[in-house]
Amino acid sequence: MKQTNIVVVSLILLIALTVYFSYKWTNHDKVELDASSILKVTMCYVSPICDSTILLTRQQTEDFVKKWNTGTSLGYNKYQCQYYVEIYLTNNKKRTFCTSQDEILEGSTNGWIFSIGDKNYFDSLYQINKATLRKHEIEN
Repeated sequence: MKQTNIVVVSLILLIALTVYFSYKWTNHDKVELDASSILKVTMCYVSPICDSTILLTRQQTEDFVKKWNTGTSLGYNKYQCQYYVEIYLTNNKKRTFCTSQDEILEGSTNGWIFSIGDKNYFDSLYQINKATLRKHEIEN
């Protein structure tokens, strides 16, 4: 009887762990992007409100799309946003992403997080474009 209970509990534990890890490592609710359906992409630093919104170039947009589409799942988690990325689509819809280091999620600060695999990507992208924005403002 005691061995039967151990076997049953072990089986339940094994099933629960299998379900948990198969759920954790799949890309839940991830809707891929199509670069050809994007009008523009803006990005802003959150501090506590958006500061200095920048516009991504076409090449940066295509790179972002590739990173999002190939990002790996990190699981569901509460998230602290460093940048907001807004994607304006040709069908008059907008998709909003919340990012920090190499992590990204679509929507608010609670949800399914993905890794793009480059901890400096969003900081570099913002700083490059912010420097270009400043240069353009000074010249005009």
